[in-house]
Amino acid sequence: MYEEQQDGPALQTHPDGKRYYALSGRRLYTIATLEGRFPDVGWHQPGEMGGLWAPPIKLLDGYWFALRMPGSEEALWLTAPERWQWSAAGVTFSYTLPALSLAIERREWIVPDESALVIQLTLRALPGSDHPSQHQARPLEARASKAEPHQREAAVSEVLCGLVVRSDLHGAWMAEERLGWHDGEDLAEYDEKLAAVVLRDALHPTWTACVGATVAPVAWQVGNSIWGPERTGGRGTGAALWYRCQISSAGAAQLSFLITGPARTAGSAADLFARLTRGGHVLGGLTPVLVEAQHRAQAESRSPFEHCVLSSPDLAFNEVFAWSKANTARLLLEVPGIGAGLMAGLPDFPWWFGCDTAYGVLPLLPIGQTEAAVLSLRTLAAFGERCDPHGAVPHEVLPYGQLWASGNLVELPLFVRALYHTYCWTGDQGLLRELFPFCLQALRAWPLADCDRRATLVPHGKSIVETPEMASEEVQALDVAAYLAEALDCLAILATELDDPGLATDLRQRAAQTRAHVRDAWWVPHEGLFGDLYASPHSLRRQQILLQTRAKEASRTSEEGEAQALQEAAAALEEALQKQRASSDSSRAQAEEAPRPWLLYHMVQALALDAGLPSLTQASSLLARLATPEWQEACGLVLNARRNRAVMTLPSGALAVGAARYGHADQALTWMQRMSTAFGLASPGTLSEYAPDGGCFLQLWSSYGIVWPVVHYFFGLRPEVAKRRLLCIPQPPSSWPRAALRRIPLASASLDVELTVGQDSLQVQLTISEPDWELLPGLALLPNQRIREARLNGRPVTLHPVQLTGFEERTIWLAPALQQTTAYELLVRWSPSAITAGP
Repeated sequence: MYEEQQDGPALQTHPDGKRYYALSGRRLYTIATLEGRFPDVGWHQPGEMGGLWAPPIKLLDGYWFALRMPGSEEALWLTAPERWQWSAAGVTFSYTLPALSLAIERREWIVPDESALVIQLTLRALPGSDHPSQHQARPLEARASKAEPHQREAAVSEVLCGLVVRSDLHGAWMAEERLGWHDGEDLAEYDEKLAAVVLRDALHPTWTACVGATVAPVAWQVGNSIWGPERTGGRGTGAALWYRCQISSAGAAQLSFLITGPARTAGSAADLFARLTRGGHVLGGLTPVLVEAQHRAQAESRSPFEHCVLSSPDLAFNEVFAWSKANTARLLLEVPGIGAGLMAGLPDFPWWFGCDTAYGVLPLLPIGQTEAAVLSLRTLAAFGERCDPHGAVPHEVLPYGQLWASGNLVELPLFVRALYHTYCWTGDQGLLRELFPFCLQALRAWPLADCDRRATLVPHGKSIVETPEMASEEVQALDVAAYLAEALDCLAILATELDDPGLATDLRQRAAQTRAHVRDAWWVPHEGLFGDLYASPHSLRRQQILLQTRAKEASRTSEEGEAQALQEAAAALEEALQKQRASSDSSRAQAEEAPRPWLLYHMVQALALDAGLPSLTQASSLLARLATPEWQEACGLVLNARRNRAVMTLPSGALAVGAARYGHADQALTWMQRMSTAFGLASPGTLSEYAPDGGCFLQLWSSYGIVWPVVHYFFGLRPEVAKRRLLCIPQPPSSWPRAALRRIPLASASLDVELTVGQDSLQVQLTISEPDWELLPGLALLPNQRIREARLNGRPVTLHPVQLTGFEERTIWLAPALQQTTAYELLVRWSPSAITAGP
């Protein structure tokens, strides 16, 4: 359930042991179930991807709380909360313990920019209860000489509160194999000066964690025999710390706990613990340092909700939009000395990926999170230049700074697109001058060099689809062609920004040639689809034979999963070849050996739309075909219409963007609403990697198809911050009679846009906080709509058709530019007949 609270939006639900949540900061994240349990979860490091992590190392398998009465050894574990809530204040668990006549609230949050988790426990006597004194608690005399009379008479009782942790200090995935980071035995020691337990790995002295509270415990235990309510795997050890808590019927008791990892600078977990607990206590047991950190944490958590606020008639979608923004922002990970960027997903991909980052950067731009976007791009480029064999954007960078895999051929073009939009939204000339040469050199050295070597317009190389027939260096794939054409156009615009018109012309010409070739040669008219691959039958047969050979070899070595994937890929190619043989005759044998498109029915059709590859007519055919039951399940687009009915959020989101790009706003919204049916099923407030609830429950790319179509197409916001220019060309869904986006950050300015949609009209009201912007009012119309009336600020105005720059073929309609103003109102009415005016 979604609701607004004093500290911002909140999600609350009844806890269960099947769904997970992730609380994350730049330097730390924790993964647990909604009950606050820590089962062994994950497949990259089997059973080890949950718990508390400060990449590149894991700190704890879990942490648990228990209560017991003084003199009793029986602990009552806090493992059955009545309510789970997420808000700007953090994650909150609520418990009622009738046996102790107590209501308990547990709230956890992360110190910004540090590997420090704060957990605050608040204990209250249940109303009308005799509180713990009737359950063998030891009554204490109240000491409140300045309190009111009724407070002085309030009875106070004592309960012991325990924090139990289980360490599991070890490196991230493949660190042992790559770096020799062997997992040693964990050791625990109580530090009298800190009044906390320090945990360390016997083989790695810098792998440390520190556990305690802002007050000293009354008892503690350490050792391998110390366990919480769960038995976790690994080579960890245990620690238990018990604290005295006095509970009064006149008020709540509070304890503040702290778990730290290595400091952001060159310091140990103990150093960080000491710094955060220094300076005395204030309300709630927090030190002044922690109070300031709490304010910063809450402000950072609220920020995505406070910017780019969507108001539409679809309240459920507004909620998905709001949390999608926040989910993207909270995946930023910084590893000191290595880099900072957006993690791909939790629990199993807590590091940096080329494709995921390129899609995930775009939703950050309109919500004021441009710093995270810039950091992510710079980190990928740095590793590409330093480590990638092609000098291009890597596919996967592990959190200790090593490449797991070099890029597929779409990652570099997607990176170029992300750089282009980031520059548009930031005007960051330094970023452009730094990363433009990287992009240009990488394109020339890899995909364009391959084209020149083979005398083709589309390079041979791996698709984003990771099936064996698509993940080959010897195929031409549709998504590679589509994103390359778009990237060349994006790079041409950036070259113009850098005063290189000759280069811009060359890039634009190459983009046009590539796009024209694919539209003509790859299109399969009777199917209304593009070929997934483009090759000669001879080349495809050779590839099919190679896959069969590899499948047999995998079977001999008992690699059954790989063998099955290879067999399925070979069968797909064989089926395509059989169709080709059945449709050919001997008189056309020579012609039939020429390169041709091959249909394998992968989701790359949606990516072609996302990249703006099809013509308007082809796009209409594609969208109609993909909207049939053949291509969709309840939550979105299938991965393959013939062989894999699984649904992932990226293809569905890309299809939504593509539909909006070609002016089909209603169809785009339909796909976004399909995606939204999975909202919260794997974890409250998230759309998981696989719909409805599979894979990573928090996935970076899931936000792309929710946020970007709304901002870029429905509201049509195209800023050029470097020129202080804003183009607004909305094309909203017809089911939104009124919609607004408010508090959109544009450098130092703030923007509000409100749309009023009629059956044959659109009113746009735009307000910007600074007058030194050039405003370009306009809108996008369907081809069968002709303007019959337009008014700007109440006066008649003539709108002129304009072709969008470079890589969008829609015609838009613009009013004269406005200068030195902070607001305008544009009203346009149209008739449903053909447009005769040309651009």
